[in-house]
Amino acid sequence: MIIMIEKLVNKLEIDNQAINILLAGFPTYPRNFSRDSFCSLFLLEDTELLKNQIIYSSYLQGQKFDNYTGEEIGKVHHEYPGVELNGKNTQYNACDTTALYLIAHLKYQELTEDCSLAQKYQKNIHLAVEYIIDHINDEGLFIEKQADCVQNCFAVSVTYWKDSVLSKRAKDDHFFPVFYYLAHCMNLAAIRAASKILNTSQYQDIENKMLEGLHYLFQTHSHFPVAFDQQGLISMESSDFIHSLYYLQNGDLTSVELDWISDQAQKIATGFGYLVNPKYLCNPKHSYHSCTLWPFEQAFIYIGAKKFQLNDIVNVAKRIYNKTHTYPEIIYVDNQTFDEGGNNPQLWTFACFEYFKKELELDK
Repeated sequence: MIIMIEKLVNKLEIDNQAINILLAGFPTYPRNFSRDSFCSLFLLEDTELLKNQIIYSSYLQGQKFDNYTGEEIGKVHHEYPGVELNGKNTQYNACDTTALYLIAHLKYQELTEDCSLAQKYQKNIHLAVEYIIDHINDEGLFIEKQADCVQNCFAVSVTYWKDSVLSKRAKDDHFFPVFYYLAHCMNLAAIRAASKILNTSQYQDIENKMLEGLHYLFQTHSHFPVAFDQQGLISMESSDFIHSLYYLQNGDLTSVELDWISDQAQKIATGFGYLVNPKYLCNPKHSYHSCTLWPFEQAFIYIGAKKFQLNDIVNVAKRIYNKTHTYPEIIYVDNQTFDEGGNNPQLWTFACFEYFKKELELDK
């Protein structure tokens, strides 16, 4: 087991079983986030903690529809406990955590060759798949929605990991239903994971439809949008495209699509890795997800780019390694200097540095 930062570990009991789960970061996020935990454990490959998070996320999995918390049947929690924000609660305010839950089951199975966990939570796995399928539209795209709600549907403005704001849109100017490119790719990977976990081909048509939807989107607009809603496309340079390579398979993208993603990457490259957006899109009022470089994301970009043999992207992403000896949540980059920001320590930054320490040492 990786030796964790002590205050990021929380001991609790689920169904008379004592387990350790992880907290996202201090001082701001002393709570369990499915997304942060799963992503961190994919990098750390700590099977005991990965098993614990699967248990915990299964325990909290949505069982009803609740517009106040964003709960839906089969949906995996965003953070627990949720917090009050904009008259609602954040507990289930994520459209990518259910995908990560399914991917986590597969990851655990591959690392341990233990199928008993998936067997124990087979009902939860089916509910998670049904949640995803319920959000796929006629074009094969994963669409975030909440009943008949159009605006201010959740406590947060955006419901994938960049959940504070999308550049090019005002903070309170988000409409639903909405498509997020990265969330779509994650949910495609989740459908594939479910097929392997359950050893079934029954989701093959769903998988094909989701992939075809992605190609149709590119062919229609000559690019991938970061998102679109009733107001139209949100098109801009973004780390979402290189991040998505982690969740896609070789052969999923055409050479034209891959070249376009590579061109996008050049516009957000820095001496420390990749920004979330280029500098000209930086919104100082909402800088958290528009002006920053997130260390954890560099590990996912690195792994995905390595899979697709995009060596230039690989080399930029690994620049984050050993640039700081602490675990800051975000970095504000200015030319060749940076300032640390956000939580410290942050769980998935810790995981990023541990991952690169192991990976780059092996490369020597």
